[in-house]
Amino acid sequence: VGSADGGITWTASLTPMADREDTTNVITLDNTGVLDTAGNAGVGTTESNNYAIDTKRPAATVSMSATALAAGQTCAVTFSFSEKVTGFTNADITADNGTLTPVSTSDGGVTYTAAFTAASVNDSTNTIDVNLTGITDTAGNAGTGTAASANYSIIIPVAPGAPTSVTAASGNGQATVSFTPPASDGGAAIGSYTVTASPGGITATGSASPITVTGLTNGTAYTFTVTATNSAGTGAASAASNSITPKAPSSG
Repeated sequence: VGSADGGITWTASLTPMADREDTTNVITLDNTGVLDTAGNAGVGTTESNNYAIDTKRPAATVSMSATALAAGQTCAVTFSFSEKVTGFTNADITADNGTLTPVSTSDGGVTYTAAFTAASVNDSTNTIDVNLTGITDTAGNAGTGTAASANYSIIIPVAPGAPTSVTAASGNGQATVSFTPPASDGGAAIGSYTVTASPGGITATGSASPITVTGLTNGTAYTFTVTATNSAGTGAASAASNSITPKAPSSG
């Protein structure tokens, strides 16, 4: 502290501590350690008006709605900041093996969202990173370092494997075929299964086991194979089922 008027008014500069955010602060003067020219000591304390401090740098987290992606798949990305920020654009983001739509916020600058579309690549190690140095909070504090998402993988889907454990049960001009899904879906969800009868090649499709095949001829022996289909195509056929022979119900 220093005085320019002989000791009546004293001034000093206050430098707030780093990495602090506090709206309730005062400076307290202990009057008991202050003497006037007659040697009289002060009594009690004197407080300043309240003041706020904000030297805390903004931080961020990056989250994705999916972390195992197929080539061309799109997922949501959320950038959550510790406080309202300005200056955040796609230029601050590095997204491995994919593209991002422009970021947008609906809460004034705390949370931003975008859509990420995976490139056509097989890569098990990828992140979305944010360079925080060009981002500031409302107090003018610039971010530091980077914020990164969790790792995500990208694969180019292939056709699924063959279903297994195919069994058939006979009915009147039809058969009910049960099976176990393939061990591998090829990296993309299986959308349908196709059952093919032999002989004759009659087919039936469904989204899961069992599937009923109609239009069969009573008295003819049949076996059945099953294939699985995803966005990349149809996989190999299963091994043939047991043989069944449809027949009409007994008339009595």
